[in-house]
Amino acid sequence: MPILSILILALLLTPLEAQQRLNPAAAIDGVASTDGGAPLPGVKIALDSLTKPGHFETQTNAAGRYVIENVPAGPYSVTAEAKGFGCSIIPKVVMEDGKRLKQDFEFVHSRKKLGCPVISQTHVGT
Repeated sequence: MPILSILILALLLTPLEAQQRLNPAAAIDGVASTDGGAPLPGVKIALDSLTKPGHFETQTNAAGRYVIENVPAGPYSVTAEAKGFGCSIIPKVVMEDGKRLKQDFEFVHSRKKLGCPVISQTHVGT
C-alpha cells in the first residue's frame, strides 16, 4: 500500500512543483531605521538583477521591516531610499536558492540632497 501512495503522489506533483520544493527561492529581509534606532516606515527597497531582467520592490512597514521573497538565485543590486534621508546602494549581493539574506539599513536625517552611498555589509541567514 505505501508504494501505491508514493506513485500517486509522484503523479500529482508536476516537475515544476517538485523542483520548487527541492530548491526554494531566495529571500531578503531587514529593518530600516534612523541612526537613533527609530524605525523608518515607507522606505522603498528595490532589488535589481545584474544578469537578467528582474526587479523586485517593496516598502518598509510601520515597524521599519521589509521582506522580499521568491527571488530567483543570482546576483542583484539592492537600493534603499527614504524620503528626507537619502538612499543607500549595495552594488552586488548574491541570492542563493533556499537562503535568506539579512540586510538592515540605517539612515541619518539630512535637509540637503543626498547621493546614494555604497555599502557592502550583508548577512546571510538560513
